[in-house]
Amino acid sequence: MRAVASAATRNGVFRLESDDALAIAKRMQYAKGLDPALAIYAAYGYDGLGRKDRIREMAQFMRDDLGGRFFDIALLAKELAGQQSGHDPAVFSFFPLLAQGWALLSANRVSLPPDLQGLERFLVPSVWSMFDAEGGRRIRQAMEQGVVL
Repeated sequence: MRAVASAATRNGVFRLESDDALAIAKRMQYAKGLDPALAIYAAYGYDGLGRKDRIREMAQFMRDDLGGRFFDIALLAKELAGQQSGHDPAVFSFFPLLAQGWALLSANRVSLPPDLQGLERFLVPSVWSMFDAEGGRRIRQAMEQGVVL
């Protein structure tokens, strides 16, 4: 499944485009216990297929199994709409883990805390959200000051 995910990110964005995309997303979802990153890929796969029902179901399973869910899954399940991130201990992370999720924040009316507004300017090119030194400094400072959990 990791090899499939790698192949699906050839253009810098994760996208399942084959005829069996739904089956692949389901296999990724079922393998999330072995590699939690596959749950995030599965959610974006379902999103691309318009299967919000599967994303919501996955978010519920994660809440039941882990006591929370990844930011990206909550975002794609529309559970964060109109909220400021960083205050819910049941949401793992306070920003999108896959870089393509940043473009979805404003569309879903999800904001970062004021101290982290504009954090996306410090992203470095990657499929995953990775930051330059200044972005890392801002995140560390926000965590140390209790701005985010």
